[in-house]
Amino acid sequence: QPVKTASHVTKPIDFHFCTDERIKQHGESQPGPEYKEMDFAAALRRHPPSPSRVGKGPTVPKPFNLSCGNKRKLDEPPTEYVSLAQQVESFQKRTPLRYHLRSRKEEEGTGPSRPLKPRLTNPKTPRLETKNRSRPVTCKSTVELEDEEVAKLQ
Repeated sequence: QPVKTASHVTKPIDFHFCTDERIKQHGESQPGPEYKEMDFAAALRRHPPSPSRVGKGPTVPKPFNLSCGNKRKLDEPPTEYVSLAQQVESFQKRTPLRYHLRSRKEEEGTGPSRPLKPRLTNPKTPRLETKNRSRPVTCKSTVELEDEEVAKLQ
């Protein structure tokens, strides 16, 4: 029979965001180190190995809560009974006036104080601007077309 090894459970590690370390101050205000030329290959080998290759042992899962109980408990004292009419009245008092419909009596009262007297209207001919066209009309009128046809036939 094969010998079973004791299986270790994986342990999760909280992820650390390095964005705060990347925030830099303005170049003029911070006296940073001067630019130095470095050997490219040496700079590549200087960094530690990537965390994916480093074995950190088994991970341990954290217990998680799939659902939280939002159910009302029986221990809570029951709230005082408020009738529906009182609830509606309090809601209407709470609602701003601009959302209430205006009554017709109020609308009639807010109109002009004296009605306008009807006057006779003076008809005016429209001032069309076709006479002032800068481009001449290239389409021939029916009279000109008929004259040309008569000339062709004769």
